[in-house]
Amino acid sequence: MERLSQTYEEKAEEVHKFIVFFLDDDEDQSVRVEEVEEVDFFEVIQHINLGGSIFITHRRKPSRSMSSRKTRIKKRLEELKKPWYFARI
Repeated sequence: MERLSQTYEEKAEEVHKFIVFFLDDDEDQSVRVEEVEEVDFFEVIQHINLGGSIFITHRRKPSRSMSSRKTRIKKRLEELKKPWYFARI
């Protein structure tokens, strides 16, 4: 049980990051990008009121480790190496 609680605490401490794109409506179509842990909505609303646009997304984590990808690729290659044939009935 002790191991389980340690794992939970580690996951609870993960910090999710957001990427905020501040798009300006000027001749150059300027873009300012910020990576933040908390979105400052006062700054977002201020930017929108000044005629800009906002796009907010989150930082994605890799879904699988490289070793599991390599294992999956090896399995697929092994499946392709197996003999196959067409049977006409």
